[in-house]
Amino acid sequence: MRRSLRTRSRKRKYVRTPGGRSVIHFEEE
Repeated sequence: MRRSLRTRSRKRKYVRTPGGRSVIHFEEE
């Protein structure tokens, strides 16, 4: 888990891992 979860111009990307877990990747633009 990343500590930098601030509300900037980020896009939420839900990536499905082979393990079947939904991981949310935050991309900064």
